[in-house]
Amino acid sequence: MSNSSQIWKVPAGLDPVAVSGLVLTQVGYNVGNRPSLQAGDAAVVIGDGMVGHWSAQTLRQKGAKVLLLGKHADRLGRFTLHAGDRTLNANEEDPVRVIRDWSQNGMQVLADTVGSIITIQQLLPLMRHYSHISSAGFYGTEGTIDLQHLRPAEITLHSPSGWSRLRMNATLALLQQGALETLTLITHRFPILQAHEAFELVLSRQSPVLGVVLDW
Repeated sequence: MSNSSQIWKVPAGLDPVAVSGLVLTQVGYNVGNRPSLQAGDAAVVIGDGMVGHWSAQTLRQKGAKVLLLGKHADRLGRFTLHAGDRTLNANEEDPVRVIRDWSQNGMQVLADTVGSIITIQQLLPLMRHYSHISSAGFYGTEGTIDLQHLRPAEITLHSPSGWSRLRMNATLALLQQGALETLTLITHRFPILQAHEAFELVLSRQSPVLGVVLDW
């Protein structure tokens, strides 16, 4: 792969900072774009990090009503709710009970962006026939999903990984259209000479933090 194939020109009128994490934004797009769904179908996204937000935004752009499941009130509060959407803090409410009531006819999509086999297992009974699991989470040695448990409802498992120029272009197009939001997820900006402070903030998590930008 040539170096030029990994360079994108920032479209006129689009803030360069908005595309500074384009590869990661594409991961969220990939997770949300894989599953098949109809308008109004219920989609649950596990994880309120940046990939979780972009997965939720992509699923909503496809017509789903989306529930973003996380554990951080500040991050959940950054998800713009449209009709039918909601957020769920697992530290405050029971996900199984809430999602059962919210999805009504069952989930069409379960997107895991954090790597939680336990949460997938808990929510699996709430999925409808011919539904989809889309996972970009890292499971390590605990990443065992029993396919036999997916067969009764004929659930499809997607395991998107990496990036492609086609998907990067599609992600960039959605950013241009305003269908994907990135700037609202940026909580901190540091000059490059304070990079050590930025990493300390991310690692210590002593204060709410989500997107961090280093200004070159």
